[in-house]
Amino acid sequence: MQAATIGPDGARDAAHRAPQLLDPPVLGTRGPAEAGALVTLTSGPAELARKAGPVLEGYSSKIVDVGRRIGQASSLKLVCNAWVDLLVAGVGQSIAMAQQLDLDPALFLHAIADGPVDAAVAQVKGAAILSEATAEPSFVLSGVVKDIDLMLAAVNDTDLDAALIAAMRDVYQRAADNGYSDHDMAAAWRGFLP
Repeated sequence: MQAATIGPDGARDAAHRAPQLLDPPVLGTRGPAEAGALVTLTSGPAELARKAGPVLEGYSSKIVDVGRRIGQASSLKLVCNAWVDLLVAGVGQSIAMAQQLDLDPALFLHAIADGPVDAAVAQVKGAAILSEATAEPSFVLSGVVKDIDLMLAAVNDTDLDAALIAAMRDVYQRAADNGYSDHDMAAAWRGFLP
């Protein structure tokens, strides 16, 4: 099994080196991993997925069968990461915007809480931004930039307009360049400030 976030090209390259490979990247960070609650995406030979099932079930709350071709699960991982990265950057931008408009940024999180536009990650990362938490990062900014580079590479030969992904990369990279590379991805909000 190869579960790192290496993109579809990386997964296919790994399969050339190890023909009996399963591509099972996961969704989730340290907390869900420690709780055995990751979402595992699998692609590759059905027989390998069946054999690996008991191992995958040990750390997964859900297993999504993406297909038989190696790289399909790694592609879906990038799709899911794009959504999470955009959401975290969006929370950061809203908090920075509230500050610039002389509002208490906690009002933003309160306004969306438990409503139709709320999301657990918005509350978790928003609270981290507001407290300027320096706790152990669940996923570092430099890792997000690496993943966004994989997203851009994956769609490079498609008809997709990746302008939003490219803009998101700029925000995360600015925050990393400002000294937050090893901080939690919530520090992306720093990319919206001078």
